[in-house]
Amino acid sequence: MGVACRTPNHFACDRIGLAIYLREPARRVEAQIDGRDFELKENDLSKGRDFTGYLQPAGLLDGSLELSPDASNGRWIGREHVSTAVALSVHHADGEMRTTDLEIGLNAGWG
Repeated sequence: MGVACRTPNHFACDRIGLAIYLREPARRVEAQIDGRDFELKENDLSKGRDFTGYLQPAGLLDGSLELSPDASNGRWIGREHVSTAVALSVHHADGEMRTTDLEIGLNAGWG
């Protein structure tokens, strides 16, 4: 999970990216952070194992992922560890749905 703004290390766009890699293929993956739901899309050629999604607003300005600049020009380079609870729902092709709650750290960059 990382800050996904166009300008590196600036977080004013209040957007994060989340990527997950599964051991078993799935047909759909959903995530929830601070009560906000978003769907992760399957990446090309991943055969149901690699999913990515974006959340905006993400709470970088006033939520559980709230950041304070830790470098010049209002940048955040990750000196302070920031993490949040992420709930995942994984929907498998056979109809089974598995859920899990994770504490995931935030990286200063994305991609």
